[in-house]
Amino acid sequence: KSKVTNEGTPINGGTLMIAMQKDEPFQGIFSYALYEDGYDADLMTFANTSVFSVDGDFLLTNDDIASFDVNEETKVVTVSIKKDVKWSDGEPLTIDDLILPYHIIGHKDYTGVRYNSQLRNIVGIEEYHAGQTETISGITKVDDYTYTLELKTISPGLYSGGDGLITYAEPTHVIGSIPVAELVESDAVRKNPLSLAPFVITKVVAGESVEYKANEHYWKGAPKLDGVIVKVVPSSTIAKALEAGEYDVT
Repeated sequence: KSKVTNEGTPINGGTLMIAMQKDEPFQGIFSYALYEDGYDADLMTFANTSVFSVDGDFLLTNDDIASFDVNEETKVVTVSIKKDVKWSDGEPLTIDDLILPYHIIGHKDYTGVRYNSQLRNIVGIEEYHAGQTETISGITKVDDYTYTLELKTISPGLYSGGDGLITYAEPTHVIGSIPVAELVESDAVRKNPLSLAPFVITKVVAGESVEYKANEHYWKGAPKLDGVIVKVVPSSTIAKALEAGEYDVT
């Protein structure tokens, strides 16, 4: 993992202007369970809901919101989260928010790309996907801060977030009651998704731009920037826009 250190006193405030070079609108699906391309993934980097960090070898660490322990003999992963972590609306993060993505992606009405062989490595998810059960038998909520995940097999890929382990959260108190078939077009995904990251989305001009403000509830402390604005700029005009100083980075 690269790390940059700057000398001097940080300047507080200001808005970072970013140009997204793209010749067509972005999709604007701001959910890790539902998004489909790298442009939306880039837009979510400022306001994502990942709960694990990775080290220089792309292995999950235990120094972020979530930590995990693996029992390779029983094929059970225990995932725990820090206490007092809040969503950008001030509501507490609970273990239900880490369990919800499994039930979204594994649902029979899910039409995205993430119900794959890795997810099918979870005990009971195929029965859930087929509509034979209402819950996933391999996932057990221990308490508000811990759940266990039973897998069919464990490989080295587990330690990089593979084998079916999901590394992000979804806000149960906002989207838990929305039918899976309606999620991708909901305002909670398209217009005002919640965040666990330094910034939170405040305005979306569909396909054109996204504005973010500092997340006052970010568990590591609010960032020094006031906000970020990302705008789509066609390849034919991006050079002139950068030369004119309209954007800080692209």
